Amino acid sequence: MKKKLILASVLALVLGSCNNDDEGSKAVTSVTIKEKGVTDPSDSKTVTAPASGKADVAVQLEAQIEPDDAADKDVTWSISKYPVAVTASNSKVSIDANNGKVTVKAGAMAGDYVITATSKSNTSVSDTFTVTVNT
Repeated sequence: MKKKLILASVLALVLGSCNNDDEGSKAVTSVTIKEKGVTDPSDSKTVTAPASGKADVAVQLEAQIEPDDAADKDVTWSISKYPVAVTASNSKVSIDANNGKVTVKAGAMAGDYVITATSKSNTSVSDTFTVTVNT
């Protein structure tokens, strides 16, 4: 009987500690992409691709997560080219998946590049930002 009581106590302690880990944490309800450092944010940016031999053009984006006290504020960054699909191996426009930095290199194709930030904890929540490249 004593072993059953100890086992039941240990089990209750383990289960109780598991239930308290997420206490007070909240799920992500929205993601908003904006250009870092811009006081009047928009959902797009137009840049001119650099000439051959010139420095890359960079656009630093950031994802703002709501609520402020969300449990997991990590996002997955991705990029798509419209109207023509561009594979990662030949694209001169890329995004750093770790920090949201878009880089435009010499020889980039003109067009709209749609950047998406998707919540890692709630993949149904995302936002898009369009970088239009002129040549």
